[in-house]
Amino acid sequence: MLIFPITNIKCRLQQLYNKKGFEELCQKWTDRPNNDQELIDIYDRRIWKTFKNSDNQLFFRQQVSDSHLGIMLNLDWFQPYNNSQYSVGVMYGIICNLPRSERFKTSNIITLTVIPGPDKPKLHQLNYYLASVID
Repeated sequence: MLIFPITNIKCRLQQLYNKKGFEELCQKWTDRPNNDQELIDIYDRRIWKTFKNSDNQLFFRQQVSDSHLGIMLNLDWFQPYNNSQYSVGVMYGIICNLPRSERFKTSNIITLTVIPGPDKPKLHQLNYYLASVID
């Protein structure tokens, strides 16, 4: 049986929405110039411009820009101890709706799970950690 810490995503999102100005920051991407010739940010990519919801409407659109969130999952490893091969993994989410200057601020990151060491799990073992996040 695996035992590892996991964050309640709903609670974390509630904390973020309770922060003053968060919703306005999530709407800022709708005000930026749209140049089809340059790929500067995720908003310029085809998936952001064409992804549809179950009603066949664009998922990312101005009217719902503060509630339809694009969350990028990330996995990173670090060594918490000096002079040691012990590795710890962290799976975290970044809200792509936020401006780039805000996305990776600690206060805006959603830490999803911590994967204990001492070694990195095999690729197929990551599914156990990912499944708990998805559920």
